[in-house]
Amino acid sequence: MDGSSHSVGIDETGFHVTGHNYEYKDDGNSPFYELVKSMDLQAKMEAFAAANNLSTFTIQGELCAPGIQKNRLKLTKPAWYVFTIRENGKRVGLTRMLEICEKLQLESVPIEEIGTDLPTKYPTVEDLLERADGNYPKGGKKEGIVIRPTEPVYCELISGALSMKVVNNKYLLKND
Repeated sequence: MDGSSHSVGIDETGFHVTGHNYEYKDDGNSPFYELVKSMDLQAKMEAFAAANNLSTFTIQGELCAPGIQKNRLKLTKPAWYVFTIRENGKRVGLTRMLEICEKLQLESVPIEEIGTDLPTKYPTVEDLLERADGNYPKGGKKEGIVIRPTEPVYCELISGALSMKVVNNKYLLKND
């Protein structure tokens, strides 16, 4: 999703609403914080964390809206699409993420494909680039695709969970 990455989380110091390099305050100046409040997300997350005995609970997603990244999704109002959830500091798998999204009434990023033999299906970079091509439902060029295991796999080489982004070449050309 072509927007801006934002997170919400609960830890021992409270509830946090963040962007890439900063934490938003509930001062009426953050459209994302206002969206979080309109969804009653703090209360929902606190109740979920308590019911599941979580000391930390973080949800990461992409904020898409008019005025963000040329609004290629052609939205009329802000929307937030979840792509990662962490319980007690550990990233959950796809099934758990979708269960939590349903319970908290959150929308996940679109899951376009689930499979177990990626190298056979897409053996070359060109095949992956072709797979990444496409448009959002209302017509704007989609940014691409993210590929990752359905259950998190730690990779020492990158010091984190495996994940790969394949950017749509037509998106890069900015030919909307």
